[in-house]
Amino acid sequence: MKLASAVLLLVCAISYKLAQLSLEDLHGYAAFCRSQASSLVSDPIGYCEGVYEILDKTGGLRFIVLAIAAKGLSVYFKRKRGSREAKLARLEGERAQKSK
Repeated sequence: MKLASAVLLLVCAISYKLAQLSLEDLHGYAAFCRSQASSLVSDPIGYCEGVYEILDKTGGLRFIVLAIAAKGLSVYFKRKRGSREAKLARLEGERAQKSK
């Protein structure tokens, strides 16, 4: 999925979620987001450590590690296939030079 598609999907999901909230819930959600943003700006390292601890407790960290490993494998095999295709193209070019 391209980055623009992922961002658009995220924006649509957030707008759908916000449309489902009542006005009181929306004010509470906005206050929560402001407090999270202010804590992130004031102490980014501490905030990241807190998020890491929450992910570790809930098991969400395993899914993130699995996603990173899957992405790494796909990049590895894509590069391997690309180098194989480049090698085949080079060999075909050499064969064409020899046949002339």
